[in-house]
Amino acid sequence: MHSTRRASSSQKLPDTYFPPVAGFIVILNDGLLLKNIHPGSKEQSLPSLHVFARIVFWIAVYLVIALSPLALAIFGDRPPARSFWIELGVGLGLVGYAMLGLQFATTSRFRWVTPYFGTDAEVGFHRVAGILAVALVLAHPAVLFLAEPKFLDYLNPWSNLPRAAALTVVLFSLVLLVALSLWRLSFRLNYEWWRLIHGLLAVIVILIGLAHALQVEHYVAGRGKRVAWVGGAIIPLGLWVAARAIKPMRSGKRPWRVVAVRPDCPDVYRLILEPDGHA
Repeated sequence: MHSTRRASSSQKLPDTYFPPVAGFIVILNDGLLLKNIHPGSKEQSLPSLHVFARIVFWIAVYLVIALSPLALAIFGDRPPARSFWIELGVGLGLVGYAMLGLQFATTSRFRWVTPYFGTDAEVGFHRVAGILAVALVLAHPAVLFLAEPKFLDYLNPWSNLPRAAALTVVLFSLVLLVALSLWRLSFRLNYEWWRLIHGLLAVIVILIGLAHALQVEHYVAGRGKRVAWVGGAIIPLGLWVAARAIKPMRSGKRPWRVVAVRPDCPDVYRLILEPDGHA
């Protein structure tokens, strides 16, 4: 048997509380907030120094992963050095690709990460980092084409049709990722369709990007590096499958019902939920 006590509409939130989703505060049927943002939870009572240390740690982890392709590139046997601009163009692509992979993690809402930043900040970072990652990846061919026009051959269908088609798809996918995110309402896309398209476009970019890196081979030669690149691509794809397929299926077995929607403060509403068919 479960409690049916409702949260009082006069219940106040702590000054440090940030809603998990802009405009909504989710309340369970016993009056408690979600675990990771409950006013009395461990996360809310952590010493500020501990919180600061966790934030610095996760920022460092993000930077290490984002820059890891550069470290991997110089690990082991190094290919002959090329001009500064060519190496810069390649480096931009490597970092941009890693950041695109990290985009799958910044929307996963890990319980051991999100409470220290707040979901609003996490979503905002995902948006800004995504735009930066796309800019870096698009700068990759732009710099290479300007530094050495022979690289335009990668988009030449008469030279290699599958390669040219795949890279063209990636370029259009990257532009669509940003355009649909910034102007979703202008395209008259509801959230559900946008989320599906957004995820599929991101998966396409990750897969074709991996194939491109393995085919070029310049900094991905050798079994160890190739395994690292494949593993690095599988992880974000696994996060996407877990978040979009496995987690919804598990949640569907324990549904919750909205029993009330109450205004909490300007532009913020309180949702009161209760279990539907489970304790």
